[in-house]
Amino acid sequence: VSIPDTVISIGAYAFEGCERLTDIVLPANLNYIGEGAFEVCKKLREIHIPEGVSSLRAHVFDECEKLTAVTLPENLISIGDFAFYRCRSLKSIMIPDSTFEFGKNMFDGCTALTKIFYRGVTFNPNAYKNMDIQSVLSIICHKDFSRPLFENIRTVILFKMMTASPDDAVLRAYITEHFSEMFRLLIDMNEIDTIKNFLRCEGFLTRENMEEWVFYAIDTHKTEIQVMLTNYKDDHIGYESVDDRIQKRFAL
Repeated sequence: VSIPDTVISIGAYAFEGCERLTDIVLPANLNYIGEGAFEVCKKLREIHIPEGVSSLRAHVFDECEKLTAVTLPENLISIGDFAFYRCRSLKSIMIPDSTFEFGKNMFDGCTALTKIFYRGVTFNPNAYKNMDIQSVLSIICHKDFSRPLFENIRTVILFKMMTASPDDAVLRAYITEHFSEMFRLLIDMNEIDTIKNFLRCEGFLTRENMEEWVFYAIDTHKTEIQVMLTNYKDDHIGYESVDDRIQKRFAL
């Protein structure tokens, strides 16, 4: 289907249940897509949403099982409830920085979805069980650290946010206040990549606490993190003396 440029609005459930629809070209002047407009278009493969569309209504791509590519407009404000529910072939999606309203269960049932890009942060929604994607996106957007979320997920997301925005004063203050328990949790979860990227953020790891974290990595048998932190200390912080306790530990 190729919709002419004279069309500016697609009504609710306009293409619902068109199970053989594989391709559709939306007009450049389009500014509205109604609820469930493409629901159960099971063979729809990709979609490019025009720049004039500021909101994706609920269930708009619900059960589009073959949908693999979605391009969202740069000025998108909101994504509705169940918008991409059961899009089982969708592997990645980039959410525009302009988006700040997130519906519930937007990506539930997207079993192949491993990368969500939003405001410089990339995360895998299937990496942890019961991840509340709505809360994750709201934390990134609104910095509402009180939102209910499993602590391991919150910790990873906040450290990813810090890596993406190292000059964010609000986020830096929060992580500084809770740094000890949060960094310990990263080591417990063996979050190697998260820690590796976070090492670019200055001011958190010091001569005083580096020894503690290296020994903790040793004690919890996180060898790769132990080596990574040791190398970081050697390259960026240094040792107080050749008799430093950590040197002795490694010598043994």
